[in-house]
Order: sequence, then C-alpha cells, then structure tokens
Amino acid sequence: MKKFITSILILMVLMSSGLSANVYSYPIKWLTEAETAYGHVQSYTAIFHKQQRIAGELLKQENIYLKPNDPELMSDNLRPFTSTGLGFLLKTVALNMRKAIKAEVLTFTDKGIENIYGRDTKVIQLDIQGEKTEDYDGARFIINQDVKSKILIKLRVYNRNGLLIENYGYENLNTDARLSDTDFDQNNPNFNF
Repeated sequence: MKKFITSILILMVLMSSGLSANVYSYPIKWLTEAETAYGHVQSYTAIFHKQQRIAGELLKQENIYLKPNDPELMSDNLRPFTSTGLGFLLKTVALNMRKAIKAEVLTFTDKGIENIYGRDTKVIQLDIQGEKTEDYDGARFIINQDVKSKILIKLRVYNRNGLLIENYGYENLNTDARLSDTDFDQNNPNFNF
C-alpha cells in the first residue's frame, strides 16, 4: 500500500510540474502492478541464475545453489547475497525508475512478449538518458515480467557503453512454496553441508 501511495504521489508531482502526466502514467501503473504482485508473495522457491561483470570482465552465467555459511559465498559478487531475491530485483527496478522519472530522463518501452524459463513474459526496456547515468545502477534495464503473475523474473542491466553489467533470473519460480523452519536449518541432512 505504501508503494502504491508513493507511485500516486510521484504522478501528482509530475502533473504539477507541468510535465505531461501521460509520459509516465503507464510506467508508474506498470511498476505499481509489479509491486502489488510481489506484495502478495509470502514465500517462494526458484533456481537463481546470475551473471555479473566484475573489474571489467563478464563472468560466465551461474546457477547458484547456496550454503548459508559458505565462506566463498561472497567471492566474485557485485552485491551481497541478501540482495539476490525477487524483492531485490523489484527494488532495483523501482529505485532506478522513480529516480529517473523525477529527473525526467526515463524512456520506457514495451518490447512485446518473450518466453523465458517456459513462461510468457512481457519485456520492458528502461533507458536512462543524459550525462549522469553513473548515478544509476545502469543506463539500460531489460526486464522480463511474468504475464500471469506480474512478478519480475529476469533483469539485465547495461552500462552507458552497452556492456552487460548484471544479469539475474529466477527459473522454476514457485510462489506457492510452503517453507518451514527446517528449510532454513543448516543441520537439515538434505542440504549435505
């Protein structure tokens, strides 16, 4: 609800600033739908895919099976492990979108439908124009949003030179997963720690 109110306030500011509300009304509506969809998620399971550019080198794409106390968990990562969930994906998009809308530098393009991980997704491209693209996580964001659930399942971030910086995806996403404390217990014999 708080995010919905924030979106409405941004729209009101844009309308009062003299900028045509129509320019950003669809992106704000789209973002509000994505935030509302994620707000209904209580728990989920998925296979997490990751690819990042670190120190100028694009690392190979990985499927990550995590061990909570693994000392190598953070080696070769741009972000902490706690910043890898569906909420992180949405938060990254939302923060960059809202900042770019406020600065009036966002171009929002619906690129159609693409099948990713066996799901039909709406492809959205966000381009951040201007000289201060370094103030954002990237200059271009390619987002795949599950058509049915409206949840974001893939994000690719490019720098102003068109180089891929980050690529995250969630395959076999199950938002009906019923997890218990045992699922997070490092002593669970099914984890083979």
